[in-house]
Amino acid sequence: MPKPIKFSYEKKEPFRDAFYVIIVCEGTNPHWQVTQSNPCFEVWLYFHAKVQLPELNDITKCKYWKPFLPTIIQGGFNSDSHPISIETAIANAKATCQETGYLPAPGSTQVWRIGEELLTFIKKDLDKLKPVFSAPTVIE
Repeated sequence: MPKPIKFSYEKKEPFRDAFYVIIVCEGTNPHWQVTQSNPCFEVWLYFHAKVQLPELNDITKCKYWKPFLPTIIQGGFNSDSHPISIETAIANAKATCQETGYLPAPGSTQVWRIGEELLTFIKKDLDKLKPVFSAPTVIE
């Protein structure tokens, strides 16, 4: 199983640096897989609630994604309970993922690949917990 590595870049040339990380990590250990969200991890969180790409002032900037989540998910993303919707996030992110080589397009995330791997191990427990935790409440 590929081992996930999470990293975040908000530099002037983030994808040049990210490409270097991919080459080093995957080249060093063929069982590792690097996944990215463009421009930030909030893209992955967004897909726990929605499937279509949002209309933001600039989809390529983290500063627009971070305050956007609480406007579509009541109370914002709750890391204690909303991961219960990982199957929705996988399906939504996978359906809209666009890539150029190793790099996801703006508004895309590759984190669904890690989600699919995790799901094989957590599915039984996840199903047991669904009655206990609620999915994100989407603000229409």
